[in-house]
Amino acid sequence: MIEKALSGLAARTVTLMVSLHALWLLGILWFGAATSESRPWVLLGITAVSAPILLYLPDRFWQQLHQLAYRGRFALLLILLLLAFFYATQQRIWPFDEEGNFRAALALLQDGLPGLINEYERHDWLGRQHPPLGPLLFGLGAFVLGPYVLATRLVTLLFFMGTAVLLYDLGRRLYDEHTAVLAVLYFLSFPLVWRLGTVAMVEMPLTFFFSLCLWAFVRIWQDEGEGVPGWGLWAFVAGFLTKYTMLLVVPVLIGLAIAWNKTGWWWRYRWVWGGTAVFLLGGWILLSALGGFLQIQVQTLLDYATMVTTDPFGRQLLLETATNRLPSAIGLYHAPLLLAGGWLLWQRRSASDQFVLIWIGVVWLSLFLTLPDHRYFLATFPALALLLAEGSQHLSHKSNSEPVPFQTRLVTTALLLNVMALWLFVDWFRPSHFFVN
Repeated sequence: MIEKALSGLAARTVTLMVSLHALWLLGILWFGAATSESRPWVLLGITAVSAPILLYLPDRFWQQLHQLAYRGRFALLLILLLLAFFYATQQRIWPFDEEGNFRAALALLQDGLPGLINEYERHDWLGRQHPPLGPLLFGLGAFVLGPYVLATRLVTLLFFMGTAVLLYDLGRRLYDEHTAVLAVLYFLSFPLVWRLGTVAMVEMPLTFFFSLCLWAFVRIWQDEGEGVPGWGLWAFVAGFLTKYTMLLVVPVLIGLAIAWNKTGWWWRYRWVWGGTAVFLLGGWILLSALGGFLQIQVQTLLDYATMVTTDPFGRQLLLETATNRLPSAIGLYHAPLLLAGGWLLWQRRSASDQFVLIWIGVVWLSLFLTLPDHRYFLATFPALALLLAEGSQHLSHKSNSEPVPFQTRLVTTALLLNVMALWLFVDWFRPSHFFVN
């Protein structure tokens, strides 16, 4: 006997998530934005079939699924790792960024540091705007595993997994164990996390260092030992030498220090700050100055900082990112939980809530005013995952359903819709854009 469909808030939330995903697919078909014309239609059919299944499966099924996942959590982690490895073998090579990183890794592998410096001099994409740690890390992967694209992608995959581990510990420290687990699952339900976490690009390593820096200072502010500041400072330096947008962690930390009334730690650890900065950042500045590309990179950063306000392309990119690239990167189906979580955190504004809101707000505002490339927002996706976890729990408390089946149903829906999106994105190349010429 078929049980009656789920009713109430849970049904409305699942229906809205599925409907938004279907709307997103219809938009791709309408504007002809997909590489494959048939694949969105197939995904629409799968979406239509999955909706009643998600709605009709009884609470006891979701309760049992939760218990099974908990008992087999280590096997589940292994499966996720294998899935990420599989996706790394299937994605097309990203033009410019991944191509440039792989070329630099091969130059480092073949000719050492002189080869990498030569790449900075020969290729404008690298010498104009990128610090050296990304090519060094990908070169290390090529050295250990061979001169293959997959070898460099596995380096990023390690940072993908590391970011998930950091997110779990952040969620546990800021909220509780249940929120931490939910946050990791929602982090895995973002399409852009899988796309950038399985290619040889620097956004996922940057996200790891960004999260590690914030994790370290949360521990400092929770008075958990004297050795922690070094972790935060090394993370900041490593992030800066990976991608210059790591600088955005500074206003985030300042905002958090003010909100948490912890401004004294800046002076307390001044020698660690100063020594680390002079030793590593100064070394890169000296090397880039001797190589002749310091002035070029500084000028590029200044141009990017004013792109939205001075360059028509910057405003086109802002519209493109806000209207379709960023919603696609996050997953439009997350909108109900994002709104619920955002409203809850803003109303409650506990110390942990302030942490999440400042992390998201400072980075998003900075990027929207400077260089709003959707990939750069990845550094805030761990915070978005925490917001989603809190949002789903808030909705479960407002409903008449049992919390565990309610939340398991929602996070499973998000993961399923993400799998569909990832199939669409595996060889994604947009033949047309809305605003960017």
